[in-house]
Formats: sequence, structure tokens, C-alpha cells
Amino acid sequence: MIRHITRPLAATVLLLVGCASLRPPAPGGEERNQIETAAEARFDRGVDYYDASQYERAVVEFGIILEEYEISERADDAAYMLSLSYFALERYDGAIAYATRIGRDFPSSPFFDDALLILAQSYVEEERYVPAATAYMDLIERSTDEVLLEQGRDALQRLIETRLARSELRELVNRPAPADVRGSLLFNLGSKELSAGHRERGRAYLERYLQHYPDGEYASRAEALIGADRPPALVQPRRVGVLAPLTGRYSDYGKAVREGVELATEEFNQVNRAALSLIIGDTHGDPVDALRTAQQLIDDEGVIALIGPVLSSSTIAVAGLANARGVPLISPTATEQRISTIGQYIFQLNPSSTDQGRAIGAFATEEMGLQKLAILHPSDTYGYGVASSFREGVRRGGGTIVAEESYDLGTTDFSENILNIRGAEPEAVFIPGFPDEIILIAPQLRYYDVEAQLLGSDGWNSERVVLMGEQYVEGAVFVVPQSNEGPSIATSGFAERYRRRYGSAANATAALGYDAMAVLAECLAYGPTDREGLRVRLEEFGARAGASGIVTLRARIRDPGYRFFMIREGNIVEVERGEEVMPVGREED
Repeated sequence: MIRHITRPLAATVLLLVGCASLRPPAPGGEERNQIETAAEARFDRGVDYYDASQYERAVVEFGIILEEYEISERADDAAYMLSLSYFALERYDGAIAYATRIGRDFPSSPFFDDALLILAQSYVEEERYVPAATAYMDLIERSTDEVLLEQGRDALQRLIETRLARSELRELVNRPAPADVRGSLLFNLGSKELSAGHRERGRAYLERYLQHYPDGEYASRAEALIGADRPPALVQPRRVGVLAPLTGRYSDYGKAVREGVELATEEFNQVNRAALSLIIGDTHGDPVDALRTAQQLIDDEGVIALIGPVLSSSTIAVAGLANARGVPLISPTATEQRISTIGQYIFQLNPSSTDQGRAIGAFATEEMGLQKLAILHPSDTYGYGVASSFREGVRRGGGTIVAEESYDLGTTDFSENILNIRGAEPEAVFIPGFPDEIILIAPQLRYYDVEAQLLGSDGWNSERVVLMGEQYVEGAVFVVPQSNEGPSIATSGFAERYRRRYGSAANATAALGYDAMAVLAECLAYGPTDREGLRVRLEEFGARAGASGIVTLRARIRDPGYRFFMIREGNIVEVERGEEVMPVGREED
């Protein structure tokens, strides 16, 4: 998440110009004036090159300023633009060098905090996670910019949860850090130590967390994990726990997963004359409620395995407990990367949202010829993750992100976001939302005269979007991973069986729930009666054709393959390879 991408380049340049004009004039007479004039001309050319995605030329112009006009007022601005240019070129060593130079040589630069964000993200790209975390912590300590702080905190939290190894967390936990960051480090380190089988060490970190943060964000989860040391409940080998948000904002998704799981269970029991039973728990879409419900299913119901939760944040919360208790968990829909790496009992069915964003970003720039793009995403882990990867796909395709806006869960009035986007005059707007959000956003974009191409992730792959979005979603283009593509649902027997059972059309979420239970049931059919035996069977599971496509629990391929779809005349139709897609608002020559 790089600030120059989340803020329109024009605004960045205006701020750079404004910062220069606010500085007191430097003494020096005619010679100094000549230096400033020459530096200003170089800087303007460099910005033009950067804006045109000619980053190599931009590097030359900004580099000359630092080499020949280092005493000019543009020196720190040039260093900042060099760090951006090298990042865009994916030459992260250069981005690190110049971002570091701003802190060393220009500590009063107005772009010091922005440079810290570039520094941190460059370290992430090089998989140097400890210095990345350190840079994020420095940013959080010193910055007063709310946008930067939000980006830094979200990115650091993802590092802590999914990237940093236990040894790296131990290194960071003893360093100076903001209180909320230290709390997250302690909790996640304790959780990971428990998952790795280091019970005493894990308990010690969790107890240390509770001692310092008794009312903290992770207090309930820490108490639940510490309670995992009690004697295990009697396992019921035919009882499966299902965790889903059945009430609240995400209830449509929870209901779809539950119905898919129920259908797979009924079919398995009919064919095998078995008696698999489901114990269903409502997570309300909340990680703490998910954790409490999972603990109840494990301890009071003795379930042999868990399916769910639906959301990544809840899945991460429950996975630590499930792994510590030795309970196999299959996540059918969570999109956060590396959830399956939390422990040996944790399995993941759904492809990563990160790849979806990158794929549609590249398609929009390379196939559709779009160059100025905006993003409107939910302000949660999913939203920031898929937006970050979309930026990467756009950058690689030579495009530019001219605006990025985020909205809180439950938002219904998007006018402020849309007006900010409209001011940047984008050719397309990427909306990686859920159906209920999409059908609210699309007409509001039209109302505020944003006549841009609409782009989306697989949340658009829904009859609800087409029916409720009406003419406002016409022409939208979205991406669907091969492993949960809509057409495979429509053409499989699953779709008809689902319709007969529930009287409505199946969607990808229901298909994923069905496949997760089908995989689990298939492994249980081999006869394991305990959780460890089931884990072994799940580890050995290869691949099969499912309702959502090819199903596997093995480590995901980075690029699982994608198909692109368009809403055309009220129908979802596939965009064929090589087919010309005319963006909304463009007339054919």
C-alpha cells in the first residue's frame, strides 16, 4: 500500500509544489536562482515521465537533481519521487535506498512519513519482513496523517498475522512499539506458539498480553486459547461443526454456505447410508463470537471437524484455537492469504483474493486499454488486500491509480467517496464489494455523473447484482477464479439439485460450502474416528471436480487461472480470449 498510489498523482504533485512555495527563500543570489530554475525544470520533466509511466526516464531526471542540484529546494522531493519510480520499476533496492535517504538527509521533509510507507512496502516485496514491520511501527509512532496511519496499521497487522514467523515475532515483541501493536505482537506470537505445540511458551505470551491489556482487542480470544489446555471433550466421529454468519450484515453468505453444506451432507448420507450430523453455530460475522462458538462446538458438542467461518477475520481467529486443540478446520470461502499455514490442522479451499485484484487490474490495462483507474473498496482486510493487488496489476499494465476511497461496513451513502473519485476523472472504477454494496454503489455513481467503466472481483458473480443493479451495472467487467467460476455451477448437476432443494439459484458461495463438506465427507468415509486420523486423510486428499470447479486442499498455485465476465443486456456472459471489450463511454472508431 503505497501512498503515491492511494492519492492521485496530480494531488501529489500539487502538494510537492505547495511544499516548495511555503519554504522560505534560500539566500544565494543569481547563481542560486539558476540552480533552482534548472532543478525545477528537471523536476517537472521527471513528473511528466512518471505520470506517463516512463519510470526509467523519470529516474534520470530526479537523479540529476540529487547529483547536480543537491542544495536546491527540490532535492528532498526528487528523492521521494526516485523512491516511487524505483518501486514502480520493481527495483526495490533503489526504492529502499532513496526512502532511507529522505530520513537521513531530509528529516524535515513533508514526505518523510510517505517515504516510511514506501520503505516498508519495498521490504515486504523483498520478503524482509522484520525491517518492514519496523518501518511500519516507525510510521505509526510518528505520523499524524489518518490515511497513512490506517494503511500502516492494516499492513502491519497482515504482516503479524500471516507473514512473520515465530522467531521474527519474538525479535519484534521486545522492541519499542505502540501499545496496540505490542498487544497484537504478544497475542499472535502466543497463538502461533500454541499452534506449534509450544504450550508453555504460548501460554506465557498470552498471559503477558492479558496482564498488560486485560480489556484489549484480543482479550477474549487469549482467554479462549489459554483454556485450550483443559482435558479434551469426547469426540463424536459423525458430528461436524459449521461456523457461519447467519445473522447480521453477511448473513446472505452464511446462509449460502450453510445450505451448500447441508445439501452435501444429505446426499452423502443417502448414498452411504451414513448418519453424519451438523452442529451449526452463528458467528454474527464477528471474530470474537466466532471464537466463542467454535470453542462451544469443540468442547460441548465434541465435533470431529469444523467448516468455516466464512470471513477471513473470523477464520484467522478460530484457526489458532482449532489448531491448538487438534481439530481439523476447512475454510471454504476465506480469502486472506496463507490461512492454511497457521497450522497442520487448517485447510483452505478458496483461491486468494490477492490474485483476483492483480488479474483484473492487468486485464483492464492490457486488454481494455484503460489507463486512469480508481478504487472504491470496503475498509477491511479483504478490501485493502484486493485493492493492493489491483494496484499492482494496474502498475504492471502501465496504468495509473488516480483515486482510492474506502468505506466502512454498513455504509449506504457513498456520496463523499464518489465525489472524490469524480474529481480525479477516472476511466474506470474498481469495486471489489459484495452484492448488497454493489447494488447501492452503482446507481449512486450514475447519479453523480461518474460515467466510468465498472470493474469487479468475484463478488459481482451473482444474480442479485444483475437483477437489483439493473441498468446501472450494465457493461461491468469482473474476474472469477477458475476454481469457483460461475459457469461450472450453472452446468453441473449441483445447480439443479440446489434449486430443487431450496427453490433458488445456486451461487459460488453455496458451491464452495458444498465442496468443503463433500471433501470432508469423502475423507470421513475412509473410516477415521478421531481428529488426527481425519487430519491425515485431509493431508492426503488430492484433487477432484466439484460444484465450484477443481477442488484441492493442497498449497495453492499462485495464479490459479481466471476467467473474465461482463454484464451484457441483463446477463452474465464470458469474455472470450482475444475478444475486444469496449469500455463504457468509448465510441468505436
